Amino acid sequence: MDTANYESEIKDVIERNVDAYRGYEKAAEKVKDPNLESVFHQQASQRKQFAYELASTAHVYDDEPTVKQIQDGSFEGNLHRTWMDIKAAFSSDNDEKIVEECIRGEKSALDEYEDITSHGLPHELENKIHEQERTIRECISDLERIENRLH
Repeated sequence: MDTANYESEIKDVIERNVDAYRGYEKAAEKVKDPNLESVFHQQASQRKQFAYELASTAHVYDDEPTVKQIQDGSFEGNLHRTWMDIKAAFSSDNDEKIVEECIRGEKSALDEYEDITSHGLPHELENKIHEQERTIRECISDLERIENRLH
């Protein structure tokens, strides 16, 4: 994969992490359970860190990524957060629906991670992607356990 192609795809993955960061922050605002709120704040922090790590490792920005570059996110992510707002507003079981949406978002992110690793990346970047991918898989498992508890 040439540098220009992987930079574009890495920027997409960075945006996905920003979307996850913002989505988890939104989810933390919406849930009733203080323990779940804490879980979502931790996940938000982790995903923001993922974005910075990828930007630094991939060197896809001229300098270190600025807060604005990292915090912009994507149009699709903004739509997903709006959908979370709508579902939460009409759902009688907010926490469970919000956890379901977080799982859906994480599975979508995982698809994007798996796709980019199939293209061949510089070694250091590929290692970082695989490390983050494992963490996302763990997060999905944790969220699925939480979801089962909420049923």
